[in-house]
Amino acid sequence: MKRTLIFLMLGFAFLTSVGQMPQAIKYQAITRGISGNILANQPISVRVNLLADSSLGTIVYSETHAITTNAYGLINLDIGKGTVVSGNFAAINWSSGTYFVKIEVDETGGNNFQFLGTSQLLAVPYAMYAKESGILRLTYEEIQAMVNPAEGLVIYNLTTGCLNVRRNDNWYALCGECYPQPTASLVAWVNDVKNDTVVLLQANTPQFGTGTWSVYEGEDGTFSGIHDPNAVFTGKLGQNYSLVWTISNTCGSSSYQIQVKLCPLLTQAQAGNDSTRIPGDHIVLNANEPGPLNQGVWECYANNVSFSDIHDPHATFTGLPGNNYYVYWYVNTNCESSIDELYLSFCPEVTIADAGPDQHVYGYFTYLEGNWPQYQNQGFWTILEGNNGFMEENTYCLSFFTGDYNTVYHLRWTTFTSCGDSSFDDVSISFCPPLTAADAGPDQTLTYGNYTLLAAVLPFDGYNGHWSLVSGTGGVFSDQASPTSGFTGQYNTSYVLRWTLTTICDTTYDEVTINLGSLFSCGETIDYLGQIYHIIQIGTQCWMKENLNAGTMINGSVADANNGTIEKYCYDNYPANCAVYGGLYSWDEMMQYTTTEGAQGICPAGWHIATDGEWTSLTDYLGGLSVAGGKMKETGTTHWYDPNTGATNESGFTALGGGYGSSAGTFYSLYFNAYFWSSTQTSSAGAYGYDLTYYNANAYRSSSNKTNRFSVRCLKDL
Repeated sequence: MKRTLIFLMLGFAFLTSVGQMPQAIKYQAITRGISGNILANQPISVRVNLLADSSLGTIVYSETHAITTNAYGLINLDIGKGTVVSGNFAAINWSSGTYFVKIEVDETGGNNFQFLGTSQLLAVPYAMYAKESGILRLTYEEIQAMVNPAEGLVIYNLTTGCLNVRRNDNWYALCGECYPQPTASLVAWVNDVKNDTVVLLQANTPQFGTGTWSVYEGEDGTFSGIHDPNAVFTGKLGQNYSLVWTISNTCGSSSYQIQVKLCPLLTQAQAGNDSTRIPGDHIVLNANEPGPLNQGVWECYANNVSFSDIHDPHATFTGLPGNNYYVYWYVNTNCESSIDELYLSFCPEVTIADAGPDQHVYGYFTYLEGNWPQYQNQGFWTILEGNNGFMEENTYCLSFFTGDYNTVYHLRWTTFTSCGDSSFDDVSISFCPPLTAADAGPDQTLTYGNYTLLAAVLPFDGYNGHWSLVSGTGGVFSDQASPTSGFTGQYNTSYVLRWTLTTICDTTYDEVTINLGSLFSCGETIDYLGQIYHIIQIGTQCWMKENLNAGTMINGSVADANNGTIEKYCYDNYPANCAVYGGLYSWDEMMQYTTTEGAQGICPAGWHIATDGEWTSLTDYLGGLSVAGGKMKETGTTHWYDPNTGATNESGFTALGGGYGSSAGTFYSLYFNAYFWSSTQTSSAGAYGYDLTYYNANAYRSSSNKTNRFSVRCLKDL
């Protein structure tokens, strides 16, 4: 099925010479297909027939046109200037009769013409057309007075300024905007141009209208061609330009503006060298000179400062003595900038430090008496010698200072400036405790033994105590600085001992008489079940020096039983631990299932499990629970966790950190604690035990569940 073309006739116009008949008839139409789509940019063939008297009259003239529609489907024909098929256009007598135009079209551009329609040519005075634009021009009243105007007739309405088109026996007004509007302007953006004055511009080519370049802002700029979209722009280095590409026609104009920066080479800013010891209040700066088309400027973001000329690289900068400043040298072009920083420090005169007089203070606090630093100086205290000193404010010359009794502190007061100039002075502060009379404790007379614990009164905080031998030979102190030091002498010998208290200010002393007793023998070793145990005498007691390691090892998860066999546990079920730390035993196994206090239990004949009272005698002899643990512990960290606080082992007991076990088969506290059973019950389920620990010198007495597994020390029967 062939596609029928639809032509919307926009109008006729007559081309004439003055006083002559038409030389050609202008014909204009828009082409659309059957679907209503515009036939854009398509070659077609048109045949025009001029008919006399009626739409079915005789053909007086015929011609063809080969033409291509434009982008809007529009065609323009000059009837009378086509390829003649028949007749003579110039010979037509237009003044007689009525003429009609018959249009035929082949949309393929060939000769297979299809009839489109017929329109009447109006009979009007042709002289009117010759003087005007070539289209019929009538007032509103004249248009309304027309009789049977032809379908498709186009008239310019002089009253409204619109085109009137006759269609379906009605007039339609066409009053659209001016056509064609100028093409919208568009320009590619231009990056900053470095060290060059030439820029290649890239604008769009107008479809409708004429493009023109212009300079909106900037001086001395030219274009290679003001109408060339790709013109070369030449400007002046260091200038910023606003360039405008304007596309204009009779319907108006469209503009697009871009910025073009022609950048000189940037000089990298160099502010000069820092200066940290500037006398007075000013300095001449020494920055680098900005290069061509560059500008330098100084900045300082501080109060009370000034430059002699902010643009002079060698400007004079003025500040305040004692102040530090950061000064910046900026170098700028019209496109970019560089910055360099300069540090300046103006120096005030340093204040000579005075720490005040030495002080001898009864107490542990005082006020320091340093001098005030002068303007733009600062000061601070430091402790040169002495421990535990505290200053309330170390930058305050009259600071509150505390320390320890019986301690001499050497302090320094330092004054300094922002440039590092300084001065210092030292002062000595001695803190003296109140005078305390020495008390060496009561005289002692021993029936047995050559060792005792002294019982001097603990001195007031800040005093240093010291034991010395006044009379008697061969006496030795375990710790001459301890008021409860152990003392060992010769059997059956009397000694006079002196306990002296001293401070940096005072000295006081007291004396005590110690009568040592006769010798009794604990023996040196005992062989029990194939293992040798050493014996140590502590006071009037004979203790095994090692933890008992008797019996057969069973696993920690197995409960011991009253089966006639001594059963022991080794820490972590590892036999080597028993060899070092001895066995671990439940209370019932240790007691061999008796509850008699002081029973032999698993100890050898002639020995027994120490009672709570006997353990108390031991710890009392060693100075009480608060210090006995340290005197019983092995020194060092081979068998104790660091720091093994207070360990001296001066008793010779040599306790090791053997830990303990629970009835659940779990082991705890190896290196951390030593736990020992006594044979004294606290209840049917509990008994007294003694605990030593790595972190202090205490011995702890407490009740423990009998199912726990502790170390055992045997005590010799006397």
